[in-house]
Amino acid sequence: MDSNGFLASELWAKVKKGNKKALSDLYGMYADALYEFGKSYTKDGYLIEDGIHDLFIELYERRKKLPVARNVKNYLFTVLRRKINELSKSRPLVISPEDDHAGRIYRSQEASKETEIIHNEEKEELSLLLSNAIHRLTPKQRRGISMRFYENRSYEEMALGLNISTETARTLIYRSLKIMKKNLS
Repeated sequence: MDSNGFLASELWAKVKKGNKKALSDLYGMYADALYEFGKSYTKDGYLIEDGIHDLFIELYERRKKLPVARNVKNYLFTVLRRKINELSKSRPLVISPEDDHAGRIYRSQEASKETEIIHNEEKEELSLLLSNAIHRLTPKQRRGISMRFYENRSYEEMALGLNISTETARTLIYRSLKIMKKNLS
């Protein structure tokens, strides 16, 4: 056991006896490491901080029932991971300002539903535009687009199915996409 581990074990024993200074020292010793560890489970800085605070409050409240910890650091990390899981199930995603580099808007479950509705509407609109662009193509161009992009056929398979050369199949797709791009803009 290294000197930090030995000190942590001593502090742990004192916390079990009700020593608030030992709890504070233990917090000071591990708070930063716990925060970094928490970031591997969530990007929500507030949730991590709440988990750490809840962890130390519960340590003190349940001090008489605490186990003899062989490795205090591992014990704290394990309990924090459980806390983060519990807290994340009971609250919506909120990105802390420190993690909000791109100026993202805070998202709650309600905002998430609105975003999903907007996304679905945009998807439907795009699908309609694409469908209209495809219907403006000739029947042979539509069949080529269908074979290439919906049936995932190679140019060789397209050539056989359309009774054209492979090079003509490539040209057909190129020209069809060019027309569609023009119709979509």
